[in-house]
Amino acid sequence: MRCEGQLSIDFLFAITLIMVLSVGIIEIGIQESENTEAFSIASKIKVFAVSTRDLITKAYSIGPGYSIRVKFPISLSQGDYVNIILTGDAVVINANISDTLYSTAVKLPIRVSSHTSVLITENSPDFWIIAYYNETKGGVDVKLAKSPDGH
Repeated sequence: MRCEGQLSIDFLFAITLIMVLSVGIIEIGIQESENTEAFSIASKIKVFAVSTRDLITKAYSIGPGYSIRVKFPISLSQGDYVNIILTGDAVVINANISDTLYSTAVKLPIRVSSHTSVLITENSPDFWIIAYYNETKGGVDVKLAKSPDGH
């Protein structure tokens, strides 16, 4: 009895099994890489939110007439956007980057009266934080704007 055919079938089965396992391992690696990229972007957005909060607090502390230009630290592609919202007691950031939605909020240590927002896009990656005297409220206030003149 000859076993030459049996050896070939065993060999083909082993090679097929190795290839299936290899493809599975590669797929896991690709998924982990994508998860790492998403986590990296989420972390950068959170750090940016904290930095923006600190700059708003600084502008409020310095008072009317102080303004600072802020540039979003992540380069955006066509269709990406970041909406930065200043509420009375928080900075909220909602972003859509590479078709993935991100959202974060940080509480302000101060209370502002204005409720403003700016939209960051590929062609417009910066905005201004402006401290001014709010005559209606009778005190210092801070707003977000796309230009240094407050518009």
